[in-house]
Amino acid sequence: MCSQHEKELDYYCQTDGELVCADCFIDEHRKHDVYRPDTIYETEKETFCKNTFEMLDKERSKFSLAIQDVSHAMSILKAKGEQTKESIQEHFQSLRDTLEKSENRLVMEAQNIVYLKVDKLSEQEKQLKESFKNLDTEVQYLYYLL
Repeated sequence: MCSQHEKELDYYCQTDGELVCADCFIDEHRKHDVYRPDTIYETEKETFCKNTFEMLDKERSKFSLAIQDVSHAMSILKAKGEQTKESIQEHFQSLRDTLEKSENRLVMEAQNIVYLKVDKLSEQEKQLKESFKNLDTEVQYLYYLL
């Protein structure tokens, strides 16, 4: 209620920042920026909503870009992980191939050594059998003579 005119405060003087009645509006606030409170409310509401939605749109854009960045980083990481895996597999396959070649070479060398020694021992066995046969023949001859 207006203390000067005893009327309802139906207007808002933006210049002075106070509520005023119709008579105060006409007398003292005529050249000021005066609005009805419901108009100010709607204007402020629109401004607030507009600013809020603009801010939310910016934030959504930031989130969208952040999601794209993370997705891109994940793709790069997955690709590098796959490359690393393939590189490791190739390296270990190369090591397995080298080990297999070394194994085959060593097995062949060991078999050759065994064959050579077996041949040598076989020849010694043959000579020993021949010597044993000769000795046996001589022993039998000695028995015959005695």
